[in-house]
Amino acid sequence: MIDEDSRSWKEDLLRRFFHQFDVDEILKLHIPWREEEDTIAWHYEKTGTFTVRSAYRLGTSLKELDAGHSSSSANPDGARPAWKKLWKLPIPHKVRIFAWKLIHGGLATKSNKKKRGITHNGVCDLCGSAEESEHHAVITCNHALALREAMRECWDLPLEDELSFSGPEWLLQLIDRNNAGEAARLLLILWRAWYVRNELTHGGRWIPTEGSVNFLSGYWATLSSIKQGGAEDLKGKATVSKLTDTRARVPAKCRWQAPASGWIKINTDGAFSEASGEAGIGVIIRNHLGQVILSGWKYIDKGGSVEQVEALACREGLALAAEWAPGQVIVESDCSTVIKYLACPDAQRSPSTFIIRAALEEARKLLKVEFRHIGRDQNGVAHELAQMAKRLRHSAVWRERVPVCVEQACVHDVNSSIIH
Repeated sequence: MIDEDSRSWKEDLLRRFFHQFDVDEILKLHIPWREEEDTIAWHYEKTGTFTVRSAYRLGTSLKELDAGHSSSSANPDGARPAWKKLWKLPIPHKVRIFAWKLIHGGLATKSNKKKRGITHNGVCDLCGSAEESEHHAVITCNHALALREAMRECWDLPLEDELSFSGPEWLLQLIDRNNAGEAARLLLILWRAWYVRNELTHGGRWIPTEGSVNFLSGYWATLSSIKQGGAEDLKGKATVSKLTDTRARVPAKCRWQAPASGWIKINTDGAFSEASGEAGIGVIIRNHLGQVILSGWKYIDKGGSVEQVEALACREGLALAAEWAPGQVIVESDCSTVIKYLACPDAQRSPSTFIIRAALEEARKLLKVEFRHIGRDQNGVAHELAQMAKRLRHSAVWRERVPVCVEQACVHDVNSSIIH
């Protein structure tokens, strides 16, 4: 299946024995430059290493499939996008934590207290008509229903039919089905309904529905102004004067920084098209004065993934440095995952494992190597080189200069570095 001379897949042979969709997946696998021992990897974690978290996600997914209903919050690979959506909703962190407890049945309801033997009576103190479960406390109880009805005059919310109890993850499924704005506003209402209930049952203080409507309306307006201002009050504890200040604060962009004297800096980047599999990598090597030692771009026919292309770019940069400028080297990339893998290679068994090994083999030819993650603004020249390689389907290396198309970007980097 592998051409030993070119270290590439024999596509004609693959197509003879496999279905096309299998061939497409096989071709994404990067073949090491030399013989390597196979590595056992855990498919359900991005790093390829086993974690209890990923096993729990897999188990939950399989349980749902065995039960004959597949939750919209779970994928066959164990990933749960609905959870990611919850943690990214535009609400304070304490409200997200409340939602997490609500989904996991972790609120101090009378039903839960009865199960734990703390109380003998699980009936709701507010309506006296049903057991105080999580769903009853924040959805079906009269006071919770009255609050939602009042808020519907101000906000767009999920329909009442969608709020029925459909199983332990009714709220998670509801978040998954609705847009972020509606889900966020609903969670604020549920959070407020629980707060009002606790104020009455534990503090003896009743908060009228009108007071809650005014609070929620003002709170949402404040959160919206924070979002427009580019900041987030994660704990929901900012003062009113701070929350209403919507003046945007635009951070100054960081640019490329020259290394210390005696060091060279390698900037690498990858460009990848998931639709076609085509990719390009860009490399530029400069000294402490910003002078170009070497630059290059390389076209890759089948990249596999963004992560693999970024790893290939780092490997290419190290190989060029080992050949033309062996010394003390700083490698910079805007892909934090690859930099983490290079810094701690034993902590991962990802699909990029063999590329990481090859990159570190090149690194061992150098006097000293440091790996650093940077932002896209600090990696502009390498980014442009990678894009050009993919666009032109061309590979080339330049010594002591860069191609004309990135000359201005390179000059700007050096000038910015001098100014700073």
